[in-house]
Amino acid sequence: MTPKPLGEIGLLDHRSALWWLGLLYRKPKQFRESLAELGRGQALLTGIGLYLHSLPYILLLVVLGRWLLFGVFGLETRDPVPTEWLDLLIWHGFKIASGIVVWITAGIACGIAYGIACGIAYGIAYGIATGIAIWIAIWIAFGVAFGVAIGIGTGIAFGIAFGVAFGVAFGIVPGIATGIAFGIGTGIAFGVAFGIGAGIASGIPFGTATGISSGIAITIALLHAYYWPLTLFFIWPKLKPVWYPYHPVAWDDLCSLPFPRLDLLLAAYAEIEPLQGQQEIRRLIDDYPAQRMTGLRAQTRLLARQSGRESNLSQLGKVLHGLPEGDKGFLKWTGKIIASTQDISDLQDRLSTQLRPFLREPTAALLVEKLKNLHSQIAGYPEPLASEFRPAVANWLKIAESQHENLLRLVNQKPNHQVFRAGDPVDRGQEAFVPRDDVLEELDQQLTLATGCPGLIIYGRRRTGKSTLLNNLVGFIPETIRVARVSMQNPELFSSQAMLLERIAQELLKICPDATPSAVNAVELATAVGRNKPAPAGVSGKLTGQMPETVGARPYSGLHPSLNSMALPSAVASLPEFIALLSACNEALKSNGLRLLLAIDEYENIDEKIGQGVFNEDLLATLRESIQYHRQIIWAFAGSRAIEELTHAPWSSYLISARTVEIPLFSLAETKRLLTEPLRYSKLWKDDDPMRPRFEPGFWGEGGIERIQHEAGGWPHLVQLLAESVVDLCNSQGRRSVDADLMQQALDKSVVRGDTVLRQLLERESGEAEWAYLSGFRRVDTQPIPEDKAVYRGLLRRLLVEVAGPGMWRLRVPLMQRWLRARG
Repeated sequence: MTPKPLGEIGLLDHRSALWWLGLLYRKPKQFRESLAELGRGQALLTGIGLYLHSLPYILLLVVLGRWLLFGVFGLETRDPVPTEWLDLLIWHGFKIASGIVVWITAGIACGIAYGIACGIAYGIAYGIATGIAIWIAIWIAFGVAFGVAIGIGTGIAFGIAFGVAFGVAFGIVPGIATGIAFGIGTGIAFGVAFGIGAGIASGIPFGTATGISSGIAITIALLHAYYWPLTLFFIWPKLKPVWYPYHPVAWDDLCSLPFPRLDLLLAAYAEIEPLQGQQEIRRLIDDYPAQRMTGLRAQTRLLARQSGRESNLSQLGKVLHGLPEGDKGFLKWTGKIIASTQDISDLQDRLSTQLRPFLREPTAALLVEKLKNLHSQIAGYPEPLASEFRPAVANWLKIAESQHENLLRLVNQKPNHQVFRAGDPVDRGQEAFVPRDDVLEELDQQLTLATGCPGLIIYGRRRTGKSTLLNNLVGFIPETIRVARVSMQNPELFSSQAMLLERIAQELLKICPDATPSAVNAVELATAVGRNKPAPAGVSGKLTGQMPETVGARPYSGLHPSLNSMALPSAVASLPEFIALLSACNEALKSNGLRLLLAIDEYENIDEKIGQGVFNEDLLATLRESIQYHRQIIWAFAGSRAIEELTHAPWSSYLISARTVEIPLFSLAETKRLLTEPLRYSKLWKDDDPMRPRFEPGFWGEGGIERIQHEAGGWPHLVQLLAESVVDLCNSQGRRSVDADLMQQALDKSVVRGDTVLRQLLERESGEAEWAYLSGFRRVDTQPIPEDKAVYRGLLRRLLVEVAGPGMWRLRVPLMQRWLRARG
């Protein structure tokens, strides 16, 4: 129902008055707050009005109680009990009036005087509440149930009638508007006590009976102990958490005694009604001092159960952060539990940051040991800690043991073969390698031309596999073709032109150790080259199988003794001497039916050294002469710059007849072969050896191979980089296959590992305008095609962009965009 406001209750508003009296009994604080809003006079009238509404029930209960005790149960009194109804009512009335006049008046007077003198501001409402509580308590607990307080009728009547009326009246009149409750409460308590004593004295000796009965009545009434027997129905024979809203503690704020297993009941209620249960626990802790320990116990039980269900041990510290602490009872021990669980959380955090199984296993073993010790220790803790946390720790121990067992298996199991390598040219004997079939087919066609190949330009962007291709040509080209390779990234080659010539001569003589040009032919060749004329066609030579050890005063293991008579300052130090050696090698190869592929890797560095004056342009003239006349020697210039990008010499003029072979990015089929059969072409295993390392497609996860191809854009170096990261992560985490989460970790790891190469491909090879355009992809996925023609051609040539729609470009390689946004 919706009651009328407290200040508007009249004699006809009986239901509202009863509602406010019930609130006064259950929640005097709330009643006091409402009463404080009224004026003094209005508060006095309201108190008298509530008293008048309660008086009929009080008198009826008193009469019925005395009749029950003296009439039905036949308890003896000093005076005979009348038998006629009219006489019986008069007799009871006289007893009631006697109690009021003698005892309640004295009790109220003393109580109010004490309250006014001390000025203790407890509020008028508490006096009313105490008076009502006392008569209800005495009637329910003793008058009806046990019949101990024989004079209950007299005491109740006096206590209520004069305790309430005088308490309100004399508490307000002296001007203590919000507090005289102590006086009222004391008056009512003494009034009821002495009233009960007077009633008891009517039937038994006055002194002892009055004292005992008064003490019992006051104690039971003030503590609301009469609820205690009723609460057994909430917990026996089993807990009934759905009943909790009807438990006295849930609706009566004055229950001062602890109730058995109430914390268990409350915790169970909070588990089926989490919101209401937590609110009730906070109410008991914050606003119900008498039941605060019950609330703390219930809160502890809930947190213990919640922590027991936690599967991530690193979260235990957070879950138990709200565990109550104190210096009384079980609260003195909760700090130890908090410290222990925080240690466990920290240890689990450390375990989570370790990658290698052999490093993680000792940490996991230590975690198991700590939990075993805690499980043993906590059995000796007081309740509710022992009963609640012991099963929780047992669950944590199961998780830790399972974790440790898994790591032991990982430590003992054979890791995935790490055969992927992003960086140096691949050694196909022991590293992941896939032949570039289209490129090899094109090379085979050029190398086997009947009239000899007029030179090759092997073009491919950085990290597309040019050096790997050159290093692994043997076995994929005809056996009659020998391969020699020199790299212009070797500082020994570009420190001087003479050093370059010497290094090439070493490679030539490895293939043709017995090349023996005559001194005359060598001089003729040198003269021809010096005049920039074609070399004589009648150069002859033979294979002798003998190699000199020195040329002049300088040790060298490659030149024929016939060259010593030329008195050159150093071995192969000049271009004429160099071309003479080329002629001798060409003749030796021809006589043996062989050809030599002489590959100059990173040949664009020659252009840089020409620009710096380290080399001179005559070197290019010498190379052109050799390309034209030494048909058994096939010059191959491999580089990451197109020939039109070389600006320090007219390369197109010197290499006008050379054929271009372009190294493309990986196709999906090539990526799939690399990832599933990385050592297919290694000679360490027989072709049908089942022990040859391989990866089933399922290892890479559903769509994993396609994901790697997409993220790397087919860029060979980046495909190897992603595969390397994936295998490392699988080995670190003991995984036998890849899922979406691990693939994401591999992408993040590759952005960091590949920082140098990604920066080189995107930033360092870019001009200012190109880098400005590429930087725009930090913010957007697509951009309009640049209007600058140089930027347009440069980005397309470097394979960095692709068409994303009409007039729009996007980065070809998603991994490059990840790097650009994370580290670019």
